[in-house]
Amino acid sequence: HPEQAIHMPSAIERRQAVYFWLPAAVESVSAREVAKLALYSMLSACIDRQRSNPAEPVRQVYLVIDEFQRIAAENFKVILEQARSFGLSMTLANQSVTDLHTPSFDLRPTVRTNTRIKRYFSVTDPREVRELSDISGLEVMYMSTHTSSSSGHSAESVRDMLKPRFTTNDILAASDHPLDSILHVSRGSGYTQFAGLPIMVRSGWPLSQEDYTKLQRQPWPEVSQFPEEVVVVSDKSPADIDRERDREMGEKALAMMQALLASKA
Repeated sequence: HPEQAIHMPSAIERRQAVYFWLPAAVESVSAREVAKLALYSMLSACIDRQRSNPAEPVRQVYLVIDEFQRIAAENFKVILEQARSFGLSMTLANQSVTDLHTPSFDLRPTVRTNTRIKRYFSVTDPREVRELSDISGLEVMYMSTHTSSSSGHSAESVRDMLKPRFTTNDILAASDHPLDSILHVSRGSGYTQFAGLPIMVRSGWPLSQEDYTKLQRQPWPEVSQFPEEVVVVSDKSPADIDRERDREMGEKALAMMQALLASKA
């Protein structure tokens, strides 16, 4: 049924939610390719909408990718570098920053540069711990030394030295705590002005264990469960929609050209 196909331009116009369930453990090859196809289709729809309707405000689109490392590739750099300018906001979740570095490509610099918020729930890799400690900044630490002589005289000296704001022990302790994480906001504003430095955050669970288990056991909703006015089902195929839009754009371009020629005559 082509009329039931997922058409990204229509999903953006109607502000719909599209969910892809791609079990990478079962179908690792096909899951990666389908995810990349969906991603590029969405980006292309965002770019085409903005270029076709430059006078209209940008339609904000939110994309959430779990297990991002499963589809990360070198050509993903283009998406991260251009997505924001076309109204595409991305939330990328992966197990470890190290997963973004393979023998063929390294996405770590691109992700760090093009993401404004980074949140570390668990950091155990020694290299990641060192890098996070390095970007945490420096602070002054005072060390006190006590000395005593055989005659009973004692003296105390205090000296200052610089140390990382987050030591290795601090990072490991935050990673071990179930409610702690490290939040790093670049170019902060409003309530997130932390001078570009990472901070420790403690947050509770957004829902109870009982509600989580209940939601996990519920099946995905079906079209038949909702009234007709709630579910949008197109009576046209994606190809028909694209052809109609191309024809409308051609008519607009022809009208503009005729108006331009008439003004010169």
